[in-house]
Amino acid sequence: MSSASTEDIRVLTVDDDPDVADLTATFLEREDDRFTVETATDADEGAERLATGEFDCLVSDYDMPGRTGIEFLEAVREDYPDLPFILFTGKGSEAVASDAISAGVTDYLQKEGGTDQYTVLANRIANAVEHYRTRRLAERSENRLREIVDSLPEHLYVVDEDGTCLLANESLAAFHGTPVSELEGTNVSDVLDEEVAAGLRAAVAEVVESNSTERLHEVELRDAEGETHVFEPQLLPYDFTDTDAEAALGISVDVTDRKERERALERTNALLSTLFDTLPVGVLAEDESRNVLTANAQLFDLFDLSGTPEGVVGSDCERLAETIGESFADPEAFVDRVNELVADRERVRDEGLSLRDGRTVARSYRPIELADGDGHLWVYREVTAQKTRERKLNRLQERTRALMHTRTKTETARVATDAADEVIDARLSSVHLVNDAGDLLTPAAVVDSVRDVFDEIPTYPRDAPEGTRAALVWDVFERGEPVRIDDVPGYEGLTEDTPARSVILYPMDDHGVFIVSSDDAGAITETDETLVEILSTTLTTALDRVEQARRRREREQRLERLQDLTLELMQTEGRDVIADLVVAEAEDILGFPLVMVRSYDADEGGLVPVASSDRVDEVLDDRPTFTPEGGSFNWEAFETGESRAFDDISRYDDAVDADTALQSLLIFPIGEFGTLSAGSTEPATFDETDVFLGRILATAANAAFERADHEAELRHQRDELERKNERLEEFTSVVSHDLRNPLTVLNGALEMAEETGDPEHFERCHRSVERMEHLIEDLLALSRQGETISEPEPVDLRADRDRELAERRVRRRRTRGRDRPGHRGRRGPAAAVAGEPVPERARTRRRRRPYHGRRPGRRVLRRGRRPRYRGGRARPRVRFRLLDLPPRTRDSASPSSSGSSKHTAGTSPSPRARTAAHGSRSPASTPHRGSAATTDRNSPATGREVGSGPTTPLRPRAASVGA
Repeated sequence: MSSASTEDIRVLTVDDDPDVADLTATFLEREDDRFTVETATDADEGAERLATGEFDCLVSDYDMPGRTGIEFLEAVREDYPDLPFILFTGKGSEAVASDAISAGVTDYLQKEGGTDQYTVLANRIANAVEHYRTRRLAERSENRLREIVDSLPEHLYVVDEDGTCLLANESLAAFHGTPVSELEGTNVSDVLDEEVAAGLRAAVAEVVESNSTERLHEVELRDAEGETHVFEPQLLPYDFTDTDAEAALGISVDVTDRKERERALERTNALLSTLFDTLPVGVLAEDESRNVLTANAQLFDLFDLSGTPEGVVGSDCERLAETIGESFADPEAFVDRVNELVADRERVRDEGLSLRDGRTVARSYRPIELADGDGHLWVYREVTAQKTRERKLNRLQERTRALMHTRTKTETARVATDAADEVIDARLSSVHLVNDAGDLLTPAAVVDSVRDVFDEIPTYPRDAPEGTRAALVWDVFERGEPVRIDDVPGYEGLTEDTPARSVILYPMDDHGVFIVSSDDAGAITETDETLVEILSTTLTTALDRVEQARRRREREQRLERLQDLTLELMQTEGRDVIADLVVAEAEDILGFPLVMVRSYDADEGGLVPVASSDRVDEVLDDRPTFTPEGGSFNWEAFETGESRAFDDISRYDDAVDADTALQSLLIFPIGEFGTLSAGSTEPATFDETDVFLGRILATAANAAFERADHEAELRHQRDELERKNERLEEFTSVVSHDLRNPLTVLNGALEMAEETGDPEHFERCHRSVERMEHLIEDLLALSRQGETISEPEPVDLRADRDRELAERRVRRRRTRGRDRPGHRGRRGPAAAVAGEPVPERARTRRRRRPYHGRRPGRRVLRRGRRPRYRGGRARPRVRFRLLDLPPRTRDSASPSSSGSSKHTAGTSPSPRARTAAHGSRSPASTPHRGSAATTDRNSPATGREVGSGPTTPLRPRAASVGA
């Protein structure tokens, strides 16, 4: 933390008593105008204020809710180890003071009565901040000084009289391959050789004793990597301000490069002295007085001077200039120009001059500085051949510039032969290019003179016999090395007669041969050979450009056709049709000789041929299925999803087609469907363009296969959906029929029950409801288990009918038995078992089953009184209550369900479980005649009394009963 300025002091006071905190802030700001005090009521708030603001000192109470002042101090010290922190507390003790000191408190002050304590606190704060700022300033100064020392490239160190290294910079530590911390405190004997260390200790002692600077002799030291360096050490007295120790400050400069340059200069001077005499140019040096300092033999040879170079040393250079000037076409102008350059001391380079004999020389002048004054250096060299070469180069450049704009190989070859004729004067030149079959070099362009010399423009077959011109040209083309023949009739490798007398055969990569020929022996010079090399290189580049342009146009055309093919494939139905189309277009568009499409067949467990070109059967035997165990390249490409290219498949012993006529092979994976392979009986048939276009075709085929499979799947799904709809309609018809029968029975039984009150009709209603419930449960089970019935079982309908009739007879007899006087119903025995008295009415009451609606708003009739007994007894009135039953879901339990009637969510309970869940009404729950309407305890709905007297039977709607 740093203060905003050197004058202001920002203080944060933390005290759980806001009044005390505000009072402390007020008195502190009154004591010192530099103070700006902010307050916080607990350690957490203080930490937040400290994280967001800048403070020079913290004043905290000890006893605070949450974290104490000591805990707050410990938290502050984690991020701000040096920030002044004063514990100002009213709960002081030795233990608290000890903990505060251990935690790193700056000062400890106990609260007292009165306002004088704030003066003491203000002084403590001011002193702590001043000390903190001074220490920070010293640390920054020390850090800056350390950075400066470490940034020096020289080795800087402080060594005492014992040889201990007290200070070292990064450069010295890096030289020895160790950190600065490990180097400091180490004795020089542990780092340097004993001889060097002893000399250093002696020099340090002498510097300390004499208190003067001393330069040491050059010292050779090895660095951490073993390389030798040369240093020039210098020692200065070093005084420690805070101790009495004496040491020396050492600065060692690495002069290895300088020493190496000095040695190199010595070697260079010796070498220059030798070269001066062997230079291919004439050199003349003169002093300020125009006296000759030195001259070499080449100067005398160039101007055909008499005497020796040593003989002219010390002579008058003006007279020597007049002598040399006689060799020039204009001697007077030569001398005047020399005097002008000397007077102006104007540097000149390669100034062209013409000699009497037609040669051309280039003169260079350079004023030089000598040890005893100024001087002049002259250099003369013959440039006749160079000038001729430059003229030819300029003409060649004009001619070959057109090579960059040609469009055909014939046009390009014509530009090259014209340049050879006009620039090099090679009247029998020609450009021969190899044909597509690779067995014949045919002329693409010839100089017109060739037609006059040769009766027929020559072509060069590959199988020509030795000694012929064709064999010589093919040898140059295949070896790729140019051949220069200055005397063709005397050349041993050529026995066939030819009008050419000198020739250069220059190969042009895989294009052909550039033949530069003349009918004069020795007509081709070194300069011409260089020009032929330049022209041939440019011609090769132009042919490459033309070929690339042709391939690019062809590639664009093939890409356009592939695009049309892709559209056609996306409209093709059926895998076989797509495969046949891919094979046909691979032959037509891409020009692949042998093409095959393989498809992965799960039944076969491999890649099965599905389509191939006609030539496949002619070249290859029956194609097997490629499986993972077969080790074929087709399966490898299919499995990895990466294309494979082979220039010569016969070189791979493990290849399936290694022993066949197939040589070149391309394999492209077609996604998850299979592979597309293309082959040729010639090696290295395919290039990068073929690979690129083949990948595009494979991608298009993959998309077509995916689209075809997707459409087939859609058709299958549509057909399956139609079948399901038909089955659903049939199923709906059956279910509606099966549900309509029990509903019809239920309606009829209810009507009869209303009219007669006979329990048998209610039993029939119950059976109809149970039948519908069973049917619904079966339907739900069928819907949850699946869409189809996997294992149908035969059912004996006659046995089921007989069983149902028997059950009905049993139920009828039981029902009639319950109608007898004294018979106990279901509630009677249950109450008896529970130990409760059973009323007479309860014992003779028939079993009743309530009906519950399944949907909101459904109204169900419930019988309020039992019917009259048969046998002439008085029939009590029957009262019905119209209930509004709430909706019930299959997953919800009955409100009165017990542990035995609970069933899990999502499971439809059986009819028996549902009956038990609703329970039976006790006699107390049965309303008496004339009583007010009551609410059924098994239903949250409210019962409404229909009538107190004889009630008109109500016919419930069939839709109001159901599961």
